[in-house]
Amino acid sequence: MVENDDPTRAFVWDCQIDATFWKDKDTGAKAPPDAWPNNGPPGVEVGISAVMVLVEGEWLLDDGGLEPRACE
Repeated sequence: MVENDDPTRAFVWDCQIDATFWKDKDTGAKAPPDAWPNNGPPGVEVGISAVMVLVEGEWLLDDGGLEPRACE
């Protein structure tokens, strides 16, 4: 979703599905949950947002972070 009330500023929301997991390259064992988060299949929704600003004809990232409402 893109919100744009100001022609020089845009708020972009995105919802991603994260099904990553970390494993030991030698043994193939999953990393312990206290070391790395292991989401695995089917995955979890992760909402993010970005604030973009138009500077001299180019869109640049001004701010960003997690945004749970992006997955609603």
